[in-house]
Amino acid sequence: MTQTFVAVEPDGLDPCDLRQQKGDLALRDLIARRVPLFEFAIRSELAHHKLDAAEGRINALNAAAPLVAQIRDKSLRPEYTRLLAGWLGLEVEIVSAAVSQGVKSHPRTQEPTAVASEESNWRPDPYDARLILEREVLKSRLQEPALFIESLWSDIEADAFTHPAYREMRKTIDEMQVLSRETITDEKIKTLFTELTVEPIRADGRATALYVESIVARLREVAISRSIAELKSSLQRLNPVENEIEYNAAFAALVALETTRRSLHDLALGSL
Repeated sequence: MTQTFVAVEPDGLDPCDLRQQKGDLALRDLIARRVPLFEFAIRSELAHHKLDAAEGRINALNAAAPLVAQIRDKSLRPEYTRLLAGWLGLEVEIVSAAVSQGVKSHPRTQEPTAVASEESNWRPDPYDARLILEREVLKSRLQEPALFIESLWSDIEADAFTHPAYREMRKTIDEMQVLSRETITDEKIKTLFTELTVEPIRADGRATALYVESIVARLREVAISRSIAELKSSLQRLNPVENEIEYNAAFAALVALETTRRSLHDLALGSL
C-alpha cells in the first residue's frame, strides 16, 4: 500500500514560495523532514493534551487510540500502537487495549464526574490500605507534634498526601499556629481533626521519634516513587537527539530522585 507523507514548513510557505525565497536546498530539506500522514495526525492530536500529567496522558490516549484503530493496513496498526505507547510513556498493553476498543472519550466529560466523586467521597475511609500511611503520619503529627524534630514535617513533599481531605488537613496544620476544634472553622476539617486526634497511633506501644521518622520516610519514599514514574514517562517521550538539553536535565533529575528514594528507603527500614 502506498503511504502518504506530510511536510510542514515552519514559516507556512508552500513549496513554490519556499523554492523562490530560500532555494532548492531548502525545498530538499523540507522533503527530507517529511513524516507519514498517520504519524502527523496522531502527534497533532497529542499536542492538544498535557502529557506531563497522568490525566492528560489518559485523555490523549482516548483521543489518539481511535486514530490508530482507523488505520486500514493491519500490518501498520501494531507498529503505530507501539509508537503511540512510546509517545505517551504508557505500557504497550494499555495502548493496545485502547486501540482495540477504538472508543474516543472526550476529555471534558471526565472532569465533572471526578469533581462529583471527590465531593461525595471527601471523608477518607480509615481502613483504606492505600491511605493508612498518610493517615498515620497525620495522626502522629497531631497527637505527638514534639516528635517531629527539625524539618521532618516540612520536608514532606507537597504531593505526599493524595486524598483531598488529607491534603486539606496538611494545609490547615501548616497555616494555623494554634490548632484545635475551636480554631478550625471548616466543619469537615474539624470532624477529621477530631478523628485523627483520638484514633490510636499504630505504634507498638507509645509512639517514639524513631517510629515517626520511619513512617515519614516511608511516606516520602512513596511520593518520590510516583514522581520517578512520572519522570520516566516524560523521558520515554523525549527524543535525546532532538531534545538533548531537556532530556539531559530530566535524566539528571531522575538520578537525583532515585538517590533520594534509596536514602529514604534505607531510613525507613533502619528506623523500624
